[in-house]
Order: sequence, then structure tokens, then C-alpha cells
Amino acid sequence: MTLKIRNQIMKKINVLITVVLMAALTVSCSDNGTSSSDDGSLFGSITVNVSGAIEAQHECINSSGCVVSFGLDEFEIVNTTFFTFSIDSGTFTTFLLDFNTTSLNEPISRPAAGTYTLGSGDYPSFNGGYSNIEQGRNDEFSFDTTENVGGTLIIETSTNERVTGIFEFDAIHIDAGDNRTVTITGTFEAVNMELLRGL
Repeated sequence: MTLKIRNQIMKKINVLITVVLMAALTVSCSDNGTSSSDDGSLFGSITVNVSGAIEAQHECINSSGCVVSFGLDEFEIVNTTFFTFSIDSGTFTTFLLDFNTTSLNEPISRPAAGTYTLGSGDYPSFNGGYSNIEQGRNDEFSFDTTENVGGTLIIETSTNERVTGIFEFDAIHIDAGDNRTVTITGTFEAVNMELLRGL
């Protein structure tokens, strides 16, 4: 399985998990009558600045409609076990952003504080992906890092409850032959997805 196909599979799985989690949390908060302002930093926060082929700015601060989470996952495809760590964020109507790293058949743990390469996606390096979905959920404005186009992810703190850091990277359009690129910078505070599932 090629790196690009593997990363696309992982991205779709991570996006699906994030969307389902955001929907569950939104319903949970509605049922409990609580708002994001009552939850402190329960849902994490992120700022994203995009320039280049498209221009955009996104900000989520402790909102149940825009959860910023991290998690470890494991799944098997054709007798190969994929172990992943990912940081995911986004909303239903504006953007999706994720960072993930994958190890084949070797378990991985939550990364420690440090500087990580965004590009290949092979552990301990990360893959980065961004989709602007203000015009609808399609691939027209979806960009990924590659082995030749990337940047850095700096994890400043890493605990079982929270992972915080900053990022700066270039990404190229996901369609082969489409050479549009974007530069993406920002900061994040991600919360443990497992802790959120209990809400």
C-alpha cells in the first residue's frame, strides 16, 4: 500500500471520528443545557491562518461545535496493523485540519514535547492535511503535506489530558497534477479524545 493511499485512508477515518465526536458532544451539551462558556477549556482551542492558493482564518476557542482533540488508534488492513496518533479539529461548515503519524505493526505512544517534521507521515514524522469546506464538502480546497512539501509541528506540552503546540507548513492540493499550494500556520490546545467520549 502506497504512503499516499495509506494517508488518505487514515485522514478519512480521523475526519469521520472527529465529526461523529463533535455531533455527540453538541447533542450532549444541548441535552445538559450547558454552553461552551461553562466548560472552561473542555473542548480545546485552535487558530489557523491560511495563505497562498486560498486565504482563510479560523479560530475555535472551547466550543462544542469545534472540538480540538488528540488520540491513539489501531486498525488492520490486509494483515497489516496500523498504529496512529492524530490531532484533529474542524467544524461542520468551515474547515478540517489534522496531523497524524503512523507506525506499521509497531505500537506507538503519545509523542513527547519536541519538534516534528510534517511531510512523510511515517513515525515519528507527521502528515498534515487541511480542507476548506466553506463551499461544501468536496476536495476542491483540500491540501496535504508530502515528502517534498511540508514543515514543522512543535509540541510544546504533552500530557494524558492535553497536547499543545504550534505548526507551520506548506501543503499541496491532493489531486495529482494540481500544483496549488497553501501555507498554514497556527497554534492549538488539543484534549484527549478518550476523556471526551465519557461525556
